[in-house]
Amino acid sequence: MFKQIVYLVIASLLAALFMSYFHQVVLAVLQAYGWVHHWLAEVFAHGYVGTLLISLLSIFLIPLAVGLLVGGVYWMVKRQQFLYIAHVMWTTWIVLATMLMLKSG
Repeated sequence: MFKQIVYLVIASLLAALFMSYFHQVVLAVLQAYGWVHHWLAEVFAHGYVGTLLISLLSIFLIPLAVGLLVGGVYWMVKRQQFLYIAHVMWTTWIVLATMLMLKSG
């Protein structure tokens, strides 16, 4: 339990120190989401099903691309599989979904 508290304090300190960089990363992910959303809006119809597909694919493709990018860079450096690719994808999805909810609300 003590180790978890120490990890939480260290993570909070790092988040406070690098908040501006984290903000830039979040803005870049939101900008990529907007670009993908706009591109898919050109492809699909704007009915109920088309709008649902646009939103579904937009929120799916960004975490997939981030996970593949991180995994690809790791593979180029280490020449072995990145074991935590699903963690990166889920973390990106959670951050993206949270930012979209805050943006729309």
